[in-house]
Amino acid sequence: MPGRDPSAAASHPLARPWVRRRRGGRRSVAGGLTALVVLAFLAAFFAWLSAEPLWLAVGHFDDGTATVTTCTGNGVGQRCTASFTTADRAVTVERVAMLGAAPAERRAGAAVPARMVSADRCGAGPSSCRAYAAGHPGLHLRWVLGLLIVLCCGLGIAWATGATRLDRGRRTAVAASLTAPFLLPLGFLAAMW
Repeated sequence: MPGRDPSAAASHPLARPWVRRRRGGRRSVAGGLTALVVLAFLAAFFAWLSAEPLWLAVGHFDDGTATVTTCTGNGVGQRCTASFTTADRAVTVERVAMLGAAPAERRAGAAVPARMVSADRCGAGPSSCRAYAAGHPGLHLRWVLGLLIVLCCGLGIAWATGATRLDRGRRTAVAASLTAPFLLPLGFLAAMW
């Protein structure tokens, strides 16, 4: 009110001191833990998905030829399997998933120049072994987008668990939230060596 003395209101016995309230309520522990688990699994998936293209992009691969055996489906949902033989013919893997082949190369019997990470240590079945066509245009995009999503998962973990709202240890908590998801790609890179 105009003309009123503010010190008089503060000395009034029923006057309450002004208390600054924090924005937003506290998140529940269960909600933060659920978000942490979901984002950690999402980060693990994209770390696994981008590890192999990253190795290929930096030059850690075996050159060879993939001979397409079957292709099922069409368009984006088309899946091809092939047999892969290294250029020196030292290693042959009977069933691999073939990625990045041009539409004309997706027929049975087509020989496609391809690359594979550690062909000599490939597991059983096409789900664990992938050969990439040598001229695969989306190779860099696969690992860059995968690692960006891992970074976003780290940011999401920092926000969902409340690391950004801590009074003490905020920098350490946020750094741990961002660093932990990047340990996953390092683990997958080491496993695929």
